[in-house]
Amino acid sequence: LHDALPISLKLRGLPVAATLDPFCAGLAFFLAGGRAGCTLVGCCHGHPSNIGISYPSGHAKEGFAEYLTGIRLFPVQLLEFGGLILIGITTFIAVPLAPPGHATIWYLFSYALLRFGLEELRGDQRLHFFSMSLPRWMCLAEFSFTLTLTQPAGWVPITVVATGLALYLGRDRDRQLLAASHVQELKDLLERFQKLE
Repeated sequence: LHDALPISLKLRGLPVAATLDPFCAGLAFFLAGGRAGCTLVGCCHGHPSNIGISYPSGHAKEGFAEYLTGIRLFPVQLLEFGGLILIGITTFIAVPLAPPGHATIWYLFSYALLRFGLEELRGDQRLHFFSMSLPRWMCLAEFSFTLTLTQPAGWVPITVVATGLALYLGRDRDRQLLAASHVQELKDLLERFQKLE
Protein backbone atom coordinates (compact mmCIF):
# COMPACT_ATOMS: atom_id res chain seq x y z
CA LEU A 1 0.00 0.00 0.00
CA HIS A 2 2.79 2.41 0.97
CA ASP A 3 4.54 1.93 -2.42
CA ALA A 4 1.41 1.56 -4.56
CA LEU A 5 -0.33 4.70 -3.27
CA PRO A 6 1.66 7.32 -5.30
CA ILE A 7 1.18 5.26 -8.50
CA SER A 8 -2.56 4.91 -7.82
CA LEU A 9 -2.89 8.66 -7.21
CA LYS A 10 -0.98 9.46 -10.40
CA LEU A 11 -3.22 7.16 -12.46
CA ARG A 12 -6.32 8.85 -11.06
CA GLY A 13 -4.97 12.32 -11.78
CA LEU A 14 -4.89 13.32 -8.11
CA PRO A 15 -2.15 15.55 -6.61
CA VAL A 16 0.40 13.11 -5.18
CA ALA A 17 2.22 15.42 -2.71
CA ALA A 18 -0.95 17.03 -1.31
CA THR A 19 -2.57 13.62 -0.80
CA LEU A 20 0.50 11.93 0.71
CA ASP A 21 0.92 14.63 3.38
CA PRO A 22 -2.19 13.74 5.46
CA PHE A 23 -1.66 10.05 4.64
CA CYS A 24 1.81 10.17 6.27
CA ALA A 25 0.41 11.92 9.34
CA GLY A 26 -2.16 9.14 9.73
CA LEU A 27 0.46 6.47 9.02
CA ALA A 28 2.58 7.69 11.94
CA PHE A 29 -0.34 7.25 14.34
CA PHE A 30 -1.14 3.85 12.80
CA LEU A 31 2.45 2.66 13.35
CA ALA A 32 2.35 4.05 16.90
CA GLY A 33 -0.67 1.82 17.56
CA GLY A 34 1.34 -1.12 16.27
CA ARG A 35 4.17 -0.34 18.70
CA ALA A 36 1.66 -0.23 21.57
CA GLY A 37 0.61 -3.74 20.55
CA CYS A 38 4.27 -4.81 20.39
CA THR A 39 4.69 -3.62 23.99
CA LEU A 40 1.79 -5.77 25.15
CA VAL A 41 2.87 -9.01 23.43
CA GLY A 42 6.64 -8.53 23.85
CA CYS A 43 7.81 -8.47 20.23
CA CYS A 44 10.35 -5.84 19.07
CA HIS A 45 11.67 -5.78 22.66
CA GLY A 46 14.88 -4.25 23.93
CA HIS A 47 18.00 -5.74 25.50
CA PRO A 48 17.99 -7.07 29.09
CA SER A 49 18.03 -3.99 31.32
CA ASN A 50 17.56 -2.68 34.87
CA ILE A 51 14.50 -0.77 33.72
CA GLY A 52 11.76 -2.16 31.56
CA ILE A 53 9.14 -4.87 31.27
CA SER A 54 9.40 -8.55 32.15
CA TYR A 55 7.04 -10.91 30.36
CA PRO A 56 5.56 -13.98 32.13
CA SER A 57 5.95 -17.54 30.88
CA GLY A 58 2.46 -17.42 29.34
CA HIS A 59 3.81 -15.14 26.60
CA ALA A 60 6.07 -17.99 25.40
CA LYS A 61 2.98 -19.91 24.27
CA GLU A 62 2.21 -17.07 21.86
CA GLY A 63 5.69 -16.99 20.30
CA PHE A 64 7.71 -14.94 22.80
CA ALA A 65 11.23 -16.34 23.36
CA GLU A 66 11.14 -18.79 26.27
CA TYR A 67 14.66 -17.87 27.45
CA LEU A 68 13.60 -14.22 27.94
CA THR A 69 10.57 -14.87 30.15
CA GLY A 70 10.98 -13.27 33.56
CA ILE A 71 13.89 -11.09 32.38
CA ARG A 72 13.42 -7.32 32.45
CA LEU A 73 13.75 -5.93 28.91
CA PHE A 74 14.23 -2.30 27.94
CA PRO A 75 10.89 -0.94 26.58
CA VAL A 76 12.18 0.25 23.21
CA GLN A 77 8.66 -0.20 21.80
CA LEU A 78 7.41 2.58 24.09
CA LEU A 79 10.20 4.92 22.94
CA GLU A 80 9.24 4.32 19.33
CA PHE A 81 5.55 4.75 20.25
CA GLY A 82 6.31 8.17 21.77
CA GLY A 83 8.49 9.18 18.84
CA LEU A 84 5.82 8.20 16.31
CA ILE A 85 3.15 10.15 18.19
CA LEU A 86 5.41 13.21 18.11
CA ILE A 87 6.14 12.69 14.39
CA GLY A 88 2.42 12.25 13.71
CA ILE A 89 1.50 15.47 15.54
CA THR A 90 4.21 17.55 13.83
CA THR A 91 3.37 16.08 10.41
CA PHE A 92 -0.33 16.78 10.99
CA ILE A 93 0.49 20.40 11.94
CA ALA A 94 2.71 20.79 8.85
CA VAL A 95 0.00 19.64 6.40
CA PRO A 96 -1.91 22.97 6.21
CA LEU A 97 1.08 25.21 6.98
CA ALA A 98 3.86 23.90 4.69
CA PRO A 99 3.91 23.64 0.86
CA PRO A 100 2.59 20.32 -0.55
CA GLY A 101 5.06 17.48 -0.08
CA HIS A 102 7.00 19.03 2.80
CA ALA A 103 5.03 17.14 5.46
CA THR A 104 5.77 13.86 3.63
CA ILE A 105 9.48 14.68 3.47
CA TRP A 106 9.47 15.53 7.18
CA TYR A 107 7.74 12.23 8.01
CA LEU A 108 10.17 10.14 5.93
CA PHE A 109 13.26 11.88 7.30
CA SER A 110 12.20 11.92 10.97
CA TYR A 111 10.99 8.31 11.02
CA ALA A 112 14.17 7.07 9.29
CA LEU A 113 16.24 8.91 11.91
CA LEU A 114 14.11 7.63 14.82
CA ARG A 115 14.14 4.01 13.69
CA PHE A 116 17.83 4.00 12.84
CA GLY A 117 18.69 5.26 16.34
CA LEU A 118 16.35 2.92 18.18
CA GLU A 119 17.68 -0.17 16.38
CA GLU A 120 20.70 -0.03 18.73
CA LEU A 121 18.34 -0.69 21.65
CA ARG A 122 16.49 -3.60 20.05
CA GLY A 123 17.18 -7.04 21.49
CA ASP A 124 15.12 -9.27 19.21
CA GLN A 125 16.65 -11.35 16.42
CA ARG A 126 16.74 -9.55 13.05
CA LEU A 127 18.33 -10.19 9.67
CA HIS A 128 21.75 -8.52 9.27
CA PHE A 129 23.84 -7.59 6.23
CA PHE A 130 27.42 -6.34 6.66
CA SER A 131 26.95 -6.08 10.45
CA MET A 132 23.91 -3.79 10.10
CA SER A 133 20.29 -4.84 10.57
CA LEU A 134 17.87 -4.90 7.65
CA PRO A 135 15.68 -2.14 9.19
CA ARG A 136 18.76 0.12 9.36
CA TRP A 137 19.41 -0.49 5.66
CA MET A 138 15.78 0.39 4.99
CA CYS A 139 16.17 3.61 7.02
CA LEU A 140 19.25 4.48 4.98
CA ALA A 141 17.30 3.91 1.73
CA GLU A 142 14.46 6.09 3.07
CA PHE A 143 16.93 8.82 4.02
CA SER A 144 18.50 8.65 0.53
CA PHE A 145 15.08 8.87 -1.11
CA THR A 146 14.27 11.93 1.01
CA LEU A 147 17.50 13.55 -0.21
CA THR A 148 16.51 12.97 -3.83
CA LEU A 149 13.29 14.89 -3.15
CA THR A 150 15.06 17.84 -1.52
CA GLN A 151 18.52 17.95 -3.15
CA PRO A 152 18.35 16.18 -6.55
CA ALA A 153 21.86 17.29 -7.59
CA GLY A 154 23.76 16.54 -4.40
CA TRP A 155 22.18 13.37 -3.04
CA VAL A 156 24.79 10.91 -4.39
CA PRO A 157 27.85 12.17 -2.45
CA ILE A 158 25.75 12.78 0.66
CA THR A 159 24.36 9.24 0.45
CA VAL A 160 27.87 7.78 0.07
CA VAL A 161 29.00 9.62 3.21
CA ALA A 162 25.80 8.66 5.05
CA THR A 163 26.29 4.99 4.10
CA GLY A 164 29.84 5.03 5.43
CA LEU A 165 28.73 6.62 8.69
CA ALA A 166 25.82 4.20 8.96
CA LEU A 167 28.09 1.18 8.51
CA TYR A 168 30.39 2.50 11.23
CA LEU A 169 27.81 3.78 13.72
CA GLY A 170 25.07 1.32 12.87
CA ARG A 171 26.92 -1.95 13.33
CA ASP A 172 25.29 -4.06 16.00
CA ARG A 173 28.19 -4.65 18.39
CA ASP A 174 26.16 -6.47 21.04
CA ARG A 175 24.47 -8.91 18.66
CA GLN A 176 26.82 -11.83 19.40
CA LEU A 177 27.16 -11.05 23.11
CA LEU A 178 23.38 -10.97 23.59
CA ALA A 179 22.64 -13.97 21.38
CA ALA A 180 19.93 -16.35 22.60
CA SER A 181 22.42 -19.01 23.75
CA HIS A 182 24.38 -16.51 25.88
CA VAL A 183 21.31 -15.00 27.51
CA GLN A 184 19.97 -18.49 28.27
CA GLU A 185 23.32 -19.45 29.82
CA LEU A 186 23.30 -16.37 32.07
CA LYS A 187 19.70 -17.03 33.07
CA ASP A 188 20.56 -20.63 34.02
CA LEU A 189 23.53 -19.46 36.10
CA LEU A 190 21.40 -16.92 37.97
CA GLU A 191 18.76 -19.54 38.71
CA ARG A 192 21.45 -21.88 40.11
CA PHE A 193 22.82 -19.14 42.38
CA GLN A 194 19.31 -18.36 43.64
CA LYS A 195 18.81 -22.02 44.58
CA LEU A 196 22.09 -22.04 46.52
CA GLU A 197 21.03 -19.09 48.68
